[in-house]
Amino acid sequence: MRFLVERVERVGWTVVAAAEAARVSRSLVYRWLRRWEAERMHLGQSSIDTGRAQQQTETTARQREILTLLEIAEPKVVLDITPGRRRLSRST
Repeated sequence: MRFLVERVERVGWTVVAAAEAARVSRSLVYRWLRRWEAERMHLGQSSIDTGRAQQQTETTARQREILTLLEIAEPKVVLDITPGRRRLSRST
């Protein structure tokens, strides 16, 4: 169903045109558009020897609108930095 989202979001098709071309209902196209927007909220993570960092992106106005309609609380912005273990050098 990603092609539906791409047609509407990137190519500029109307929801009606995308639904008719795919032979699905308009409500299904709207559902996939909402799902796509919700999936844009993601958690980025980076791990290296010196530690780990995580950060969740801030929600957009459209994402907040969708969360409100679904009666879901907005997720907190996460910023977690964990230092790595200090390596001890061995003396021989």
